[in-house]
Amino acid sequence: MYSIVHFSRGQDPKDFRDCALVREDRVIGNMHIDTAIKYALGNYRAGRMISKSLWNEILLYVSVQRQVHMAFELVGVKNFSGKVIRVSFSGGKEELPVIEVNGGKMKYWNVRSPVEILEKMALFHIDNF
Repeated sequence: MYSIVHFSRGQDPKDFRDCALVREDRVIGNMHIDTAIKYALGNYRAGRMISKSLWNEILLYVSVQRQVHMAFELVGVKNFSGKVIRVSFSGGKEELPVIEVNGGKMKYWNVRSPVEILEKMALFHIDNF
């Protein structure tokens, strides 16, 4: 469902069609991305997405933002080089990578524990009903 790939500055995100690209250094562990995917898929199935694309919906939930341009600013890959989480639904049964939890990521989101980002996402989801 997702993998970690290297993204280079200047590389065109459009080369990655039918997927979402999220900076790995902005994701507080696997539960953060797993929960974003769960909420985005739930919205897609219920026909009540915030955005026009499932891939953007995932970015909205990872970033806890209602505006796509803000989500791209916070977790997008434009002008970025480094590890990127590539979310796609290719149907393969690959082993999911372990996404590191560290103090830098928690400081970025202004949380003291990974659970706090999940709480923010849950409140964001409830607000969007």
